[in-house]
Amino acid sequence: MKRRDFLRASAAGAPLFTGCTVFEVYREPPECDPTGTVDDPPERVYLPTHRDGMEMVGHDTAGGYEVQFSYTYPHQFWTVTGDRAERVDPTEEDDVHLMVTVEDAETGTPMPIDAGASLEILKDGETVVERGPWLMVSQTMGFHLGDNVPFEGDGEYVARLTLGEPDARTDGPVEGGDGGVAEVEFVYTRDDRDSIDCDEFDREMWGAEDALSPMVDGADVDGVEARADDDSLFVAENDDGYLAVHLLTPYNRFPIPSAELEATVERDGETVFDDRLVPTVDGRGFHYGADAEVRDGDEVRVEVVTPPQVARHAGYQTAFLGRPTVELSL
Repeated sequence: MKRRDFLRASAAGAPLFTGCTVFEVYREPPECDPTGTVDDPPERVYLPTHRDGMEMVGHDTAGGYEVQFSYTYPHQFWTVTGDRAERVDPTEEDDVHLMVTVEDAETGTPMPIDAGASLEILKDGETVVERGPWLMVSQTMGFHLGDNVPFEGDGEYVARLTLGEPDARTDGPVEGGDGGVAEVEFVYTRDDRDSIDCDEFDREMWGAEDALSPMVDGADVDGVEARADDDSLFVAENDDGYLAVHLLTPYNRFPIPSAELEATVERDGETVFDDRLVPTVDGRGFHYGADAEVRDGDEVRVEVVTPPQVARHAGYQTAFLGRPTVELSL
């Protein structure tokens, strides 16, 4: 199922399917702890203690983007500065973890929107909270905007996202957007939130070398692959002389934005390219690329200059923090 089809179906109240997985809604409080985390997690991608469901709020189109709003229980996430991840815990005032996905409206391609984005929650025309959401990546949704936010009791709300320009160049069928404001009206009740599914795994599964099954498709790309010690997955491809390097999560193959990559290309013992790769969204989806005039048989060395400065949900906070160098043969 494509991401756009999933979001539209779920917003309309249809059952949520991913492969053979069905997300059911249980009308009783969860039996697991939505804030549960693995003590002393491994330094790689791992299976967390539980899986949360979500409540779909609605979607809107603005400025060339299609925007989908949803929420789940407040929970921990980790922000990244340099190569260090810092845990952010929900406060007693937080009611939900609000999530927003942004796509190119014409192609349905996920867009990494961060700079200039502003999230506002209103009730009865008054602002309840306004802040810049974090660009983050989760094992079920891939990259999205999110944060823990407070509400003011049950009632009717408006969620409003002011969009900036994409944090990547756009090309080909993806034209990119020019900003705009997307908003949805919705009714929130604490009972609805507490009816969201929360499935806790058997304790022996906590921290296992695995990931939650995704709700949307990851990157469908072919190329030469290499997996680094910090669990970053690199896929390099030669597309008519254009070098595209996809930095992905293992297992679910979600693109990871907000990194800085450099590449060196050698042919017959000579360096033919040595430069930065530019974050790009085009028909290949999000990747890091350059017009390097590569050929099949070239040797490509990719170096992570700056690890992905993207926030993470549980299961990703100890991965993708290194500065590895990988070598691939086209």
